[in-house]
Amino acid sequence: MNTNTSIGVATFFLALVPIALSIRTFIKSKYDWHVFVPGVGGAVVGSTLATCSGGALGWIAAKIAGAGNSVSGLIPWATGTEDEGVSGATVEGLRISGGGIAVLIVAIGYVAIRAASGDRRRRLLWGTFVGVCLTYTAGVGGLVDEHMIPLFNDSGDQIVNVAENGWDQV
Repeated sequence: MNTNTSIGVATFFLALVPIALSIRTFIKSKYDWHVFVPGVGGAVVGSTLATCSGGALGWIAAKIAGAGNSVSGLIPWATGTEDEGVSGATVEGLRISGGGIAVLIVAIGYVAIRAASGDRRRRLLWGTFVGVCLTYTAGVGGLVDEHMIPLFNDSGDQIVNVAENGWDQV
């Protein structure tokens, strides 16, 4: 298992903890869906980081997953079991126009994290961790590869088309 681009079973379960805590907060808040917004926003930023297989954003995603794998070593230590890798996904196909959209989303996420405080910042950061880790699994990675990357590429292509030809050609 490459600890930088894949996650272990223990890291997968570690990534499920913030989801479970968000569901608990959702129930305690009398089903106020606003408690999910920061976590989902962070997960989108995390998945966007993981779609960038190279460069600075991909390096950040690899470091986040590597940190999760390091911390998740506590689970095998506590239970006396061996950790193993989760079936991973290959998320590829992001073109330069889609990469521009990815940078835009990560920049907005960075500004949101810097501007947030307290619980909202914590949820954004945990959401980013969850997004990166789950994108490195086969299930979520396949969804990202099938839906998110084409959305980024097509959106970026449309923006480039507008920049080259103006609004009349859209």
